[in-house]
Order: sequence, then structure tokens, then C-alpha cells
Amino acid sequence: MSPETLWNFSVRVYRLPQVGETCLRLQNEHGLDVNLLLFAHWYGRHHGAIPAQLLDALLAFTQPWAREVVRPLRHARSWMKQALASEHFNLLPQQPCTQLRERIKAAELQSEQLQQQIMEALCEHWLGQQEAHAVQSFATQEPLIAANLRAVAEASAVPFTPALQALLDTLQQAARSD
Repeated sequence: MSPETLWNFSVRVYRLPQVGETCLRLQNEHGLDVNLLLFAHWYGRHHGAIPAQLLDALLAFTQPWAREVVRPLRHARSWMKQALASEHFNLLPQQPCTQLRERIKAAELQSEQLQQQIMEALCEHWLGQQEAHAVQSFATQEPLIAANLRAVAEASAVPFTPALQALLDTLQQAARSD
């Protein structure tokens, strides 16, 4: 088990300069699951390279979870943000609409936290069946983190472009300062 939960790591790293913006660009411009990217970074720090079998198990869970739970909530929240600014919603009191949007936002965040908890449980289950290999220093972690981020992109069938590589590099470098 890692000394820091995936969720605590993600919240801490996401708040670092450039990380939130970079993650949103990776999500919106390249269709990547930010939770998988954060997992890749966390795993590289604490355990090393993500084995293909574990990555397959993670994708088997995260892809339908994101498609059926996270993205519909995100879409509803984003749609409401734009819609509340439109003339049609001027006919309604703003407070109930804003409160509903905030509840959807909270449900989206809770769905991502649950996704990460399940991902971490899958990891712990997988690690429990393997021989432990500790990753000692950041110098040895850094290439593993880079390899993990690239593996997630490739396994997600995202075309690997220089723009994608630049964003992954930014994510890795910004998170280096934590």
C-alpha cells in the first residue's frame, strides 16, 4: 500500500501551478481520462512502471465508468453553465438553477473520487498478487512516470502527437515540484 492515497495525491498535485489547466487540456483536446493520468503518475512514484495487465484492468473499469457516469455529469454541469447565461433562463430564478448545478458538480467530483478509490483498490489487489518492488528516488521515478503517462495515452488509443507529448511533459514537470 502507498503512503498517500491516490485521491489525496490527485487533489494535492491538481492544485499545483499548470497542472489543472494541463489536465483539462489533456481531457478536452485529446480525450484522455485525467484520473488515469494521475494514477499513472502516482503509480510511477510509488510502484514503478504500470504492468500491462493492471493497465488493462484499469481501462476495463474506467472507460465505461467515465462514459456512463463521469462524462454525463460533466456534460450536464457544463451545459447548465452556458444555459444559465442564456436569455431563456432569465425567466427562472437563478438561485435554484445555480444550486442544482452545484449539486451536479459535487456529484461529478464524488464520481471521480469513487473512480479513483476503485482504481486504487484494483491496484492493491494486483500488487497483493505480485512481488513488491519499491521505487527509491525521484531520479528513478521520473522515467517510469513518463513511461506510465505515455502507456495510458497509447492504451486509450489517443494519437500520439507532439502537442500531446508537450502536455504530458508539462504535467510531469509541474508535478515534479510537489
